Amino acid sequence: MPFFSLTIGSETIHVDFDQILSLQTSVFDLHKLVLTTTTTKYEFLGKLAECEANYSQFFRVSKSTLINPENVMLTDYKRAILLYQAPTLSNTPSAKEKLLKHVLRNNNK
Repeated sequence: MPFFSLTIGSETIHVDFDQILSLQTSVFDLHKLVLTTTTTKYEFLGKLAECEANYSQFFRVSKSTLINPENVMLTDYKRAILLYQAPTLSNTPSAKEKLLKHVLRNNNK
């Protein structure tokens, strides 16, 4: 089972991709990323581009957000909203709509 590794201080944490909803830049500190899972959030130092390059499971929906398409349950393209398996909502830009539909369709096969 693939997992995502992150380091907070001297502690390395491994998170199963089954639990990951999204990864985005922190609103408060642009050098930090926020990993949102089905149960918690982790804030740590990192670069979104490196995470995207190292983990093919992510899909970039905007300049500041990567999602795990495996956990997207419902999409509302008119309102640009994603609903995850955990009760969490996320916005998605319409510019990525066509590609996101393709990725989600392939994940649901």
